[in-house]
Amino acid sequence: MNKRITFLLLVFALVLSLAACSNKTDESDSSKGGNTSKDEQSDAGQQEDSKETGVKNDLTIGLTMDEFEEAFNANAERRKLPVTIKEYEWQESDDTRTASIQLDKDVLLSVIEMPKNKEIKAIKLELEGIEAPREDANVLIETVIESVQPELNDEEKQRIMDEVYPLKEETSEAFERTNRESYWEDFHYILRYEQSNWYEFIVANREDT
Repeated sequence: MNKRITFLLLVFALVLSLAACSNKTDESDSSKGGNTSKDEQSDAGQQEDSKETGVKNDLTIGLTMDEFEEAFNANAERRKLPVTIKEYEWQESDDTRTASIQLDKDVLLSVIEMPKNKEIKAIKLELEGIEAPREDANVLIETVIESVQPELNDEEKQRIMDEVYPLKEETSEAFERTNRESYWEDFHYILRYEQSNWYEFIVANREDT
C-alpha cells in the first residue's frame, strides 16, 4: 500500500514538472514572437519613411513629364501665352534623359527625367536673343513656378520671384552675368542672367548638387 502511494506521488510530481516546462517553452516562444513583430514593425516603418522621403532620395521634383506638361499648358493658356508644350523627343544619357522643347524661336524649355521612376530631375528655361525682353522672361518664369508648385499663393510666388529676379539696376557691363537663387520647401530655383539678352531659369530638388 505504501509503495502504491509513493508511486502515485512520484507520477504526480512528474506531471507537475512537465507542465512547468511546457509553460516556460510557451512563454519563450511568445517572447520571440513579440520580438519578431517589433522587428517587422520597424522594417515597415523604415520602408514608410523611405516612401515619404523618396523625392529627396531620388533627387527629383516629384512630377512626371505628363503632369508638368498638363500644368504648364493650362497655366500658359490662362495667361494667354502663345507657347505650349507639344511634340518632343527624348535624348538618352547614362541615368537620365532630356526633352528639349522649342517654345518659341528664342525660348527653349529642357526637361531632365529619371527613366527609372519617370519623375523630373530638373527643368531649365532658356531665353536667348535681344528680342526676348525681360517682361517675357518674368511671365514665363512665373508659369514654370506655378506649374511645379501649384499650391503656392501669389505672395509666396512673388517672394521667389523677388529672390531670383535680376537686379533692378542696370550695370555698366552688358555681358556681366548674375546668378540668383531661392529655396522653397524641397525646391531649388536658380536664375542665371546676362544683362544683354540671356536668361537661364532652373528648377531642381534642393538636395541635388
